[in-house]
Amino acid sequence: MKIYHAHGYAVRDAGRIVGTQEWKENSCFSDVFSDFEQAKEFLLKKFEELLHEICTSDVFLKRDGKLIVDLSQNCKEEYIADHIDYALIVSEFDEGAADGSPKIDWYFRYDGTHLKRYFVYPDKTVEYRVGDELPEAGTKFKAGDLVTYCGFPTGYYEETVLLVYKPPQIPMDRAKPWENRYRLLHFDLLEYYYDMGHFRDDSLHENDMKPCTEAFLEELKEDGVLEFLLPLQTLIREGKMTEQLFSETLDQKFCYPKFDVKR
Repeated sequence: MKIYHAHGYAVRDAGRIVGTQEWKENSCFSDVFSDFEQAKEFLLKKFEELLHEICTSDVFLKRDGKLIVDLSQNCKEEYIADHIDYALIVSEFDEGAADGSPKIDWYFRYDGTHLKRYFVYPDKTVEYRVGDELPEAGTKFKAGDLVTYCGFPTGYYEETVLLVYKPPQIPMDRAKPWENRYRLLHFDLLEYYYDMGHFRDDSLHENDMKPCTEAFLEELKEDGVLEFLLPLQTLIREGKMTEQLFSETLDQKFCYPKFDVKR
């Protein structure tokens, strides 16, 4: 028999800074169901209740007598992105399984969109999302591709440029849980523009990445970012980026060219 533990939280978040979330007695919620969809609907309903409660306390966020979150879908999405920290999870258990089946944690967006799925074993946790079982899973990008991050929980953010170092290792059987994650060189553009940038070792699921647009690549070219990305891209595509060179790249610092002042 399968049971579904619906649990989550929704809090007012001041600037995504640790310790600034406004937690209350009803900020966290949970219940147990025998039906997956009922568990999901419980989470969405609780989120909506807390969203309106939080927004109501923000008296300045009203227009024409209506709460911001009720004006339009865009207003609601922007308010959540700017002011709400939340998690909506359905944990699936199979109590009757004799083979020790793993717990499955399903993560949802506030509108019910499925985000992530984790298979939790006694000794490990595998992020195995819906779609990872398909033949094309793990093949969307190749070594040397320039990509950006698809933001969580909403939207796309071109504040980071990512260089694919290694695609995921494709298993023989995609129907079994496996990690569809790419190893990346992560370069934060805001850090670069305001001071000095450097690469970080990163890893993302395939669904959290998208190709750089032509307009974005043109911006990177104008700002001098491509100047040092292209040689690295060539090394990776030619298979000449060793682990030692990869580690050395992480230690390099890059100044924004427009801040360079000749004395």
